[in-house]
Amino acid sequence: MAKQLFFLFAFALSSITSIVCLIKMRTNSSPAGRCMQGLLLCNILFSSACSLALFGKSGVLIRAGLLLKELFSIWFFYLLFAYACLSADAPSSCTTMRTGMLTVASLDSVLLAAGLFTPAAFRVYPITVQSADLAVEHTAWYFLSLAACCVLVAAALFCVSLVFLRSPRPFRRKYIPAFAALVAAVVLHASAFLMKTSGLHYALCIISFSAIPCLLYAVIFYFGPVWFASKINAMMVDHAEGGLLAFSEQDLLFSFNQSGASLFSLTQDQIGKYTRTQFLSDFGFPPSSEIEEAPNFSYSLTQDESTRHFEVRFQVLNDENGRHFGSYFSFREDTAHHAMLARQRFLATYDHLTGIPNRSFFLEQTEKMLRSHPDIRFALVYFDVDNFKIINELFGNRAGDLSLKSIATLLQTTFSSWTYARLDTDHFAFCVPESDLNLKELSTAISGCIRGIGLPLDMQASF
Repeated sequence: MAKQLFFLFAFALSSITSIVCLIKMRTNSSPAGRCMQGLLLCNILFSSACSLALFGKSGVLIRAGLLLKELFSIWFFYLLFAYACLSADAPSSCTTMRTGMLTVASLDSVLLAAGLFTPAAFRVYPITVQSADLAVEHTAWYFLSLAACCVLVAAALFCVSLVFLRSPRPFRRKYIPAFAALVAAVVLHASAFLMKTSGLHYALCIISFSAIPCLLYAVIFYFGPVWFASKINAMMVDHAEGGLLAFSEQDLLFSFNQSGASLFSLTQDQIGKYTRTQFLSDFGFPPSSEIEEAPNFSYSLTQDESTRHFEVRFQVLNDENGRHFGSYFSFREDTAHHAMLARQRFLATYDHLTGIPNRSFFLEQTEKMLRSHPDIRFALVYFDVDNFKIINELFGNRAGDLSLKSIATLLQTTFSSWTYARLDTDHFAFCVPESDLNLKELSTAISGCIRGIGLPLDMQASF
């Protein structure tokens, strides 16, 4: 009686803890969350199957309990393997491995399901003709099923070990209980065919099976997730303001973040197909040879009639043995800084009121022009507007500013091929070939500029 109470207590404890965790996880729809829910559900069903195997009153019920126990344990280990693959951020090769493990679990399930109708894996028979006690014999098909289960167990152990090793160092000690529970469950489960159906094995096996998902649940929601560091890093990269593009060792597009996708209109379909050479050609980058020699460079991208400027860094990735395994580009937008520098250059070389060159830029441009046209005879002309201060005194500074802007526009229009500038207040200068010079017409045009803004004055220029 005491032994039966112990068994029932183990079954009830396992089921209740799994149900509580399952209820708390019911809203988690992530792939890892779905695997955890499946683990908890398999554990509940596993406990029920063990109860049926221990307390069944007929050979048919005991055989059904044993088969269901094996069936649910197979899927338990498969889901644990899948959960570990997701948690460890395993490489793409794990996808093929998951497909293989799913095939193994499915075929083994078919074999065990067939055993519900025929004694394919277990044969239950009375110990003696007069005895009511039953014995269990494993058939050859059971050992085939056991081999499939061992494959799943090995895969689960491998991936869980990978999770453990890849987890942040401060968190590893918190995962030790879950890892120990897994090892205990594997040892107890693998020894099933060596032990008689006494019940102790099943009770311990149920406790260890329930400990795995419950401890993993505690790790996820109370100690921090196993994949915390890698997921946080991935989120930081994906939401980084600058674009990031990674290429594989074959120079094929491997990954990119949201900013990179937005900048270059990249899609997931291009991963593994879009080459680095094609990318550089499509978006006007220098050739790969130049980039590898000068990996830090500036880049301008025109989109929707606006130009954006970036500081680009190219990095070749090598492992500790010097083997090349990829490369990446990082883009830091520099448009605001570029605009500020352009504004500073403009203020240093152009008059801020009229927008035409200032004295220093005029002298620089004129010197270059004279050197480039040694065969042309030029005239350097300086002029101001007579009594210009009258405009400011009678009509205000705004009228004076409009007059200066109008004269600057005249110079831009008349001498667009040559040099001109505003030197100071109402003082202007220009340098043109003597053959193009007509001071009388220019003086008349300057007077027209003053009248053109609505001022009833006949102002003259002095040359």
